[in-house]
Amino acid sequence: MSQQSAVDEALAVPPVRPRSEPKPQVIKGDGPIFIKASELLKKVLPEHRWAVRGVLAEGLGLLVGRPKIGKSWLALNLALAIASGGVALGKIRVDAGDVLYLSLEDNERRLKARLISILGDEPCPDRLTLSTSWPKLDERGLQWLEAWAEKHPQGRLIIIDTLQRVRPAATRNGSIYGDDYAALSGLQGMAGRRGLTILVLHHTRKMASDDPLETVSGTQGLGGAADSVLVLKRERTQRDATLFVTGRDVEEDLITLRWNPIGTSWALLGDALSEERLAVITLLRHAGKPLSLKDIGLGLGKPADPVRLLCWRMATAGQIATVRPGVYTTNPIYVETPVTRETREIVETPETVET
Repeated sequence: MSQQSAVDEALAVPPVRPRSEPKPQVIKGDGPIFIKASELLKKVLPEHRWAVRGVLAEGLGLLVGRPKIGKSWLALNLALAIASGGVALGKIRVDAGDVLYLSLEDNERRLKARLISILGDEPCPDRLTLSTSWPKLDERGLQWLEAWAEKHPQGRLIIIDTLQRVRPAATRNGSIYGDDYAALSGLQGMAGRRGLTILVLHHTRKMASDDPLETVSGTQGLGGAADSVLVLKRERTQRDATLFVTGRDVEEDLITLRWNPIGTSWALLGDALSEERLAVITLLRHAGKPLSLKDIGLGLGKPADPVRLLCWRMATAGQIATVRPGVYTTNPIYVETPVTRETREIVETPETVET
């Protein structure tokens, strides 16, 4: 080989060989579900449902409070209202549905006495099912809940009183946060998959806090797993209480409740209608059609700006319904409580006063 040929051979670019593509790895079992955002926007999904509009949303709810302040009474009030398709908290109409109440800290005698106390002469709804014993969630308790829901396709609400009676035992090597989250994750998945509400009762911790969520006994894993959290707070010997509500599908709110010892029931107090709110609802009913802010202002004899704020607040509270921006109509599921001597102190300030 000549010297030039040797140089040419040394400088020659070797041919590029095609790289062999790695074989895709086969993953057995069910995998994650993907959907394009554009496809999701086109998808028709069922509307979000409320067990109690503005208070208790579809999904997993966590109702917490100190022992013996009325959590169980509140839960039983809600159960009876939904099972009968009546009025919850004295004023909010609810859709009827099957209800399962796990009253795991009571016996049948006490539970019967509570039912008689609440119902009085009213008939007991057939759609309310009770149980005073239930296995732990990891000991087929969750499967039994799934079986009940499967048998009751019109089920609207499951109440578990209390969490401690059904929560799995702590894992040996797991974190406390992880155990708390896992205690509710199965229930949260079931509620979302079946489109019903599961309300779990739990206690608050002894240490007070300005943030209601921090009063939940345990780690933040419990609040993180729940779709909504309701914190009931009442001073001993007092009839009035506050119910803090927050969640993924509910507007954060602080609701005032009043305990009725005669009817052994809780009723909304802080949301009682002022005379101005009652006037708006009356105007819409008499009109028999949606009205614009201008028409509402003319009917009330009020300026546009304060009327806009008033109607926005009422629509947020579910007292009227928004047809489109700036146009409102009546909300057929809302039951108004007019101002009375008992409630006047909390609604006496006019809401349309210009500032």
